[in-house]
Amino acid sequence: MLVPLSDLQSLTNYSNGSGTIVPDAADSIEVAVTGAASTSPGTLASIASAIQAKVPFYSVTTLSQKASELRSAAAVLTGFYLGLSSVGLAIGVLFLALVLLRRVESGRRSIGIRRALGLPPWRIAGNVLEEGFVLAASGAGLGVVGGYLLVEALASWGSSTVREAAGLAVFSPIELAEIVLGLVALSLLASVVAARAALRVDIVEALR
Repeated sequence: MLVPLSDLQSLTNYSNGSGTIVPDAADSIEVAVTGAASTSPGTLASIASAIQAKVPFYSVTTLSQKASELRSAAAVLTGFYLGLSSVGLAIGVLFLALVLLRRVESGRRSIGIRRALGLPPWRIAGNVLEEGFVLAASGAGLGVVGGYLLVEALASWGSSTVREAAGLAVFSPIELAEIVLGLVALSLLASVVAARAALRVDIVEALR
């Protein structure tokens, strides 16, 4: 709880002693509870209420309330970053689909020739899916390696604040592998759109 220094002196009886009275300033009192009471939410709530009754004009919060506030703030930040990442991921998948569609459009004649020669449709669709897989896997790999090198560079040559923040970065191989697999799966979904376009190419029009 935050109290002016003069009230803190009154609570601790230092204001009755001799000496210069320190002007008001913001300060806090930390109350520690030991024993079984420290693990009893009801007891902690009653202690907080008793302290609040003695200083009705100031705020009294328990450690569990602070922890709950921190969890809420962390949840808000996590939701924000997930939303931001989702937007970036959606744009990336859309861009990949457009790139593959453009490659199919530019290779219409080649696709028409292969289909006229009797190449199975699954081979043509497989080529498109393979291109999407290679693009997504290489992009994800470069992103992971680039991110790791960037964090290491900031931790080595950044300012003290930047080095401290970079030291908090955690590289979990399992989580990174899950992210890469998710990106590859989404890229395959984007490749399906281009594969369908390749299979719909009219052989006669493509050979003109």
